[in-house]
Amino acid sequence: MRERRYVVRRILKPSAELIWFSRLDPQEKRLVRDAIDRRECAQAPYSHYHVGAAVIGRGTVFVGCNVERASYSQTTHAEQGAIDSLVATYGPTPIDAIAVAGAPAGCPWRLDEMEREPSSSPDWDEAVSGAAFPCGQCRQIIWENANGNRDLPVLCAVQRTGWVIRTTIGTLFPYPFGPDDLGLKIFR
Repeated sequence: MRERRYVVRRILKPSAELIWFSRLDPQEKRLVRDAIDRRECAQAPYSHYHVGAAVIGRGTVFVGCNVERASYSQTTHAEQGAIDSLVATYGPTPIDAIAVAGAPAGCPWRLDEMEREPSSSPDWDEAVSGAAFPCGQCRQIIWENANGNRDLPVLCAVQRTGWVIRTTIGTLFPYPFGPDDLGLKIFR
């Protein structure tokens, strides 16, 4: 397990930044806050790991949370739920940004404290281990709805803190396969 974390840090550190919540732009703040709020609605009786996500598309924010099923293969991921809600509302629509917040059930985020300036910077390795990054399946879903934008922002809240890791789908998913590879244009 530790070896896997080392690989993640090595890939992400040069292409990601650690930012305090109050320093995000207003749209990013809203996405992170909505992702943190939405994780409270998660149905996770098996993993006890609650994830919330918020995406923006066409100027509107859509949210999702993980919903686990006993069969596991029918579990809905938070990122998938948020993107699917956008598509259900507008049809095929690219996303402009996504935020993800995940932590074990009962892990509090102190939203009021996130507006204050931090007293110190966390260690990068500590921050990465406390953030919920989209899984491989969700990275594929995000990529397919990024409309080829490798620079699409992905914001990952670090549990129990006001720190956020800002990266891109191109960093998280460096060798994507999507509609373009099949000669398809989903978004016109």
